[in-house]
Amino acid sequence: MEYVCNLTGAHKKAILAIDINKKDSHKALTCSDDKTLRLWDLKSKISVRMLSCPELTKAKQVANCLFGPDNSIFVAADK
Repeated sequence: MEYVCNLTGAHKKAILAIDINKKDSHKALTCSDDKTLRLWDLKSKISVRMLSCPELTKAKQVANCLFGPDNSIFVAADK
C-alpha cells in the first residue's frame, strides 16, 4: 500500500523524519525542527496527536523518530 499525502501544516517547522507503523500502515509518526512529534492518520490525512515533553523542548534538535518494536512506543533522538 502506498500513500502520497501532504503532512504539512501541523508542524511549525520542517519535518525531519517519518516512520510508518508496521502493524497499521494507516498510522505515521513525524518529528520536526519545532521539537515535537506528531501521530498521523494517513487515511484522513490529519495529525491526531502532538507529543512534546520538557526533554524535547530542551534538545537542540529532534532528528529522528520511530515506532518501537511492538509499534506502540515512540522513540525520539536528539542531536
